[in-house]
Parts: sequence; structure tokens; C-alpha cells
Amino acid sequence: MPRKTPRTPLQKPLRFWTLWSGLSADQDTLLALLVFGGGIACALGAIHPMGPNTARGLEVLIAITNTLLALAIMIWHLGSRSWVQTGILLAMIIELTILIALTHTQIGLAIDLIAFPWISVYAACFLAPIVLLGYLGASTAMILTASAFTPILDSLNIAIRFTAPAWLAAFAIMLVMRGLVHRADTDNLTGISNRNGFFRHSNKAAAQRLEQVTHLILIDLDDFKMVNDENGHLEGDRVLQNTATALDTALPAGSIVARIGGDESAVLTFGQNDAGLHGTLGLHRTTLSCSFSYGLAPWLATWSLDEALAHVDRALYQDKRLRHGIVNIDSQARSSVLDLD
Repeated sequence: MPRKTPRTPLQKPLRFWTLWSGLSADQDTLLALLVFGGGIACALGAIHPMGPNTARGLEVLIAITNTLLALAIMIWHLGSRSWVQTGILLAMIIELTILIALTHTQIGLAIDLIAFPWISVYAACFLAPIVLLGYLGASTAMILTASAFTPILDSLNIAIRFTAPAWLAAFAIMLVMRGLVHRADTDNLTGISNRNGFFRHSNKAAAQRLEQVTHLILIDLDDFKMVNDENGHLEGDRVLQNTATALDTALPAGSIVARIGGDESAVLTFGQNDAGLHGTLGLHRTTLSCSFSYGLAPWLATWSLDEALAHVDRALYQDKRLRHGIVNIDSQARSSVLDLD
């Protein structure tokens, strides 16, 4: 047994960094930091007020509320729930609007308005475009209205100088994020989704299986290694591209088609019956330059995505042996799968 090399004092991790090593740049962590940052700002405002009329009690209340909310976000993963996330962002804008309305100095107004670009940048990263547009519009209207009614000289002009760049920054970051997500979710060779994109889109679409028939399909090219060995990898790439194009074109509109491995593809379809899908797949595996085996099964409401994929995986290997796309499952699910025998 190999001996373990003892750690030197310099190699031993510090407890402080160990404490923070579990943090990552996910929605929960970033939203919690954003909310907590707002609480810290209010706490500092209460400790060192900008003027004699500062609402110190309100700032203390917001500081405590935001701290507790940040803890709740981390404990219950509220950032990953879209409607909760939007509600939290809206609550932060309401807090900001109240603080702006009660501000009596230009420097205090400017400090309050600094929060808006940060909130907008976070919203641009994680909200859907239409939700982002509505959120920014409502937030801007609230902030400008509150600024217009403050006793501060030229307050509306100051607010516009903060909100206009925030809009531009938010839309620029939204475009960058959409580009990065598209690149991360797209297979460079075939142009369809990759494994990461398939699972991300499938998890987002999971609720649709409660409203309409949803099927999962796994496809594996037959003897693809032989194609590469005999004709070269360029020909193998061409086969993959042609297969991806054929599947993406032939399967129903709205289907999620992805290359999840070297010669393996996965498909999620909605609103189609088994017979139609079997007919489409059966036709194309005889017309493409490289035939394929496939497995098909419904994604039932009682199954998780992993459970559904396990059934489809069994169907794929049964098809490899018997040239059928059927998997033997329990009697409750059997009626949802077409028996071709």
C-alpha cells in the first residue's frame, strides 16, 4: 500500500478558506450575496447616516430582513425557483424605492441608486428576456417616480443617469449570457444540442409531460467505429452531421434533439403517439448512410428524468438485439408503450 505523503504546515488548508470552499457561482449563492449586500449597505447607512433626517429605523429593519432572507435563499435554494427569484428581486426594488423616497441629500440618493445596476445585472443573467423587460420597466418607473417626489434638487436627472446605463448594461449582459449558454449547450460538429443542453432543456420542459404525452428516445449508430476505421474520421463526421440534420428535420417541431455522446443521440418529443414516432424512426434508419438502433418510452408523470432514461436505455439495448423499440415495463406503464410484436 502506498504511503500517504504527510502535509506540511503550508499545505494544510486554512479553516477560513475551507468554510467558503462550498460556495459557487450558482443562482442561490449570487442572489443571497446580492440580498445580503443590500442588507450590509442599509446597516452601514444606519450606523453612519447621510443626514439628520435619515430613516435609521427603516434601514435597520431592511438590514435584518435582507440578512434573514439571504440565509433562507441558501438553505431552501430559493434562487433556483424562477417565480420566487423574481419576487425577491421585485421586493429589493420596492425597498430601494422606499429608501429613495425618504432620502434628503444628493449623495444619499446616489448611494441608493448604485444598487439598481447591480440588481439589473443579476436579473439580466437569470431572468427570461420578456420577464427581464417587464422587470426593468416596472423598476425604472418606480425609481423615477420616487425620485421625482423627493425634495432633492435635480433628483430626477440624477436617477436617469443611473437607470439609463443600467438598462444598457443589463441588455448587453443578457446578450452575452445567451451567447454563452448557446455555446455551452450546442454540439460544435452537428449544430444540435449537446449533452448539457439536452439535460438542461429536458429539466425545464419536465412540467409539459403533465399536460401532454411526452416521449424519450435514445439513438445509437450501428457499426459507427467501422465507418471511421474504413472511411476515415471526416466521413464519420459527415455521417454524424447528416444523421443530426435528418432527425432534427423529421421529428415533430418543438422536439429537443441532442448529441449526448460520440455516436449517441437523445430526443424529447411532445404530443406524439408511439406509432408515429416508430414509423418516423423506422423509415430513417433504413434510408441514412449509417443505420441506427433506438429505444423509445413515454416519460410518465410518476417518473423522474433518470428513471425514464433508464427505461429507454433498456429499450435501446433490446432493440440492438431484436430490432424492436419496446421495453418491458410495469403494467401501469405498459399501456403507454406500443407493442409492435
